[in-house]
Amino acid sequence: MRRIWRKALAQPTIGNHRGATGQLCAKDAMRGGSEQEGKRETMQDTMAECPICAKQQGEVLGGPIYQDELVYAHHVYNRDGGPTFLGYVRAETRRHVPSFAELTPEEAQAVGLLIARLSKAIKACTGADHVYAFFYGDHVPHLHVHVFARYPGTPEEFWRERVDEWPRSPKGGAEDVAALAQRLREYLAESAVVVD
Repeated sequence: MRRIWRKALAQPTIGNHRGATGQLCAKDAMRGGSEQEGKRETMQDTMAECPICAKQQGEVLGGPIYQDELVYAHHVYNRDGGPTFLGYVRAETRRHVPSFAELTPEEAQAVGLLIARLSKAIKACTGADHVYAFFYGDHVPHLHVHVFARYPGTPEEFWRERVDEWPRSPKGGAEDVAALAQRLREYLAESAVVVD
């Protein structure tokens, strides 16, 4: 997956990023007195350059699979026009935070539930026999978890982050990605979960 996810992150940058509520997505991280001004500017600069913040405010092929005020998910695609590994999604926080350590309890619950639901959806919609979820946190400082399928018959040498390198792994173009994103979105809508 190394090859795929790096390509997926090559996205345009924006000016000021505003979250779903219209406020800067890292406002909680920027609280403090005037001694924090330098840190605020640095955080705003980081947000302005964040490809994940930019993507969540713009268009994504196939549209978001799921989104609410805390989390966002979409199918990853190769923006260079090459074939895309089908069944590779990302679960992201809406708020610009670098890792799990900075999550609120509500965000942590939402991320965990989203990963579990995406895993079920991927299995149901693709026929995958296994679903991986992993987080590095050292390339783009905005929490995003890679969730992707391993298909039946995948040889062990192509397991984990190499599943897309297996010559028989399912790949497709923009129409295939959009169609799978729609099936995943429908599965999630049909299997809605209410959390108290």
